[in-house]
Amino acid sequence: VDHAPMRMALFDDEAVALPMIDPAPHEGDGFMMLEVRNPGMTEGFQALFDRLWDEGEKI
Repeated sequence: VDHAPMRMALFDDEAVALPMIDPAPHEGDGFMMLEVRNPGMTEGFQALFDRLWDEGEKI
């Protein structure tokens, strides 16, 4: 598979695409949208998702 489903997140007016992991049939997919308005939290979340993205395996 060349791609993975994505969800969009908004970090202080910056749109970010995040990979969506297929959930188990009895679970939700985690979130529909995430909006963060605190600059410090924005930087933290961006660093976290960048790290998860970089460490993720290609599907």
